[in-house]
Amino acid sequence: MLFDSALRRELSRRFWASWVVIFTIVMTIMLIRTLSLASRGQLDPEEITLAMGYAALGRIATILAVALLVSVVMVLGRMQRESELVVWLANGMGPGHFVRPVLRFATPIVVVILALQWWVWPWSNAQLDQLRNRFEQRGDLQRIEPGRFQSSADGRRVFFIDQSSNTDNVASNVFIASQQGQREAVVSAASGRIERDDQGSSLILDAGQRIERGPDGSKVLAFDHYHARVTQETAATSSVGIKSTPSLQLWQNPSPYRMAELTWRLGLAAAAFNFALLALALTRVNPRGSGNGLLLALLVAVIYINLLSIGQGWVATQRMGPWALFGVLHGGLAGLALLAVAWRSRWRMRMRPLAAA
Repeated sequence: MLFDSALRRELSRRFWASWVVIFTIVMTIMLIRTLSLASRGQLDPEEITLAMGYAALGRIATILAVALLVSVVMVLGRMQRESELVVWLANGMGPGHFVRPVLRFATPIVVVILALQWWVWPWSNAQLDQLRNRFEQRGDLQRIEPGRFQSSADGRRVFFIDQSSNTDNVASNVFIASQQGQREAVVSAASGRIERDDQGSSLILDAGQRIERGPDGSKVLAFDHYHARVTQETAATSSVGIKSTPSLQLWQNPSPYRMAELTWRLGLAAAAFNFALLALALTRVNPRGSGNGLLLALLVAVIYINLLSIGQGWVATQRMGPWALFGVLHGGLAGLALLAVAWRSRWRMRMRPLAAA
């Protein structure tokens, strides 16, 4: 049918254009967050690009859902502004006739979102957890970056170097502050180097001083060479988080927190399906009306996603069951959207004989 093919063709063009714009905005936000983690020493600066890639994979489903909503609203708004809706409405195409082509267009996208949430979302979160854990388990000397203060794994020492040479493990302007009980020590040296043996790593400092403060007073020691053994204690491997657990394991071993995570993964696919219906219900299709409802639709999408997060918390605390959440939130909004579209369709059918008379 000409109407169905033309509408789905334009929806496809608008969808990919919206996806590119939203993806660019999300990646910019993710870049800022990733750089913030790297600056706080929670992520290896050399793995920023890899971390952004994993983060982007985990958010593609949300981007697809929002792009679906935006594309439907923009297409109907364009048809309204250019009076194309006048032609279709004059030929008996009311708001209800838009439901079938829109849902046919949205169904493959919803299936892709479901697959992404079921498999890609936990996998990307697991990869991000591995990046963070691997960086946290690095030795104290391996985590030091020139020009930045870095704390040790146990939090009792702070390191700082001005410049370093990766080829010979030599650094200049070395500063180390440590605390053991009530005693504090500050060591500064003009240069330092790292020596490794079978027992671990040692820090050799040249031409510096050590200042110690304690309950019995303070003392300053100058040295030509200072040898310190650096223990290579690593943090214990953290357990797999709920967000990193494969969906099949969540389904086979249910618990309140596991079911809450599943409601989020499956609920986003249901939300994407409802976005298509809500876009039809919220878009103003009166040819004499003004505005296309894009801002209202985006506001509803934000509220919808927040309600999904709140519902996830309710399922985790056993205030509501997962099936009850699906029925009330997703089923209720889908029913309201269909009622709104049906009401507009019946209104058009009642008004048409009056116009003909």
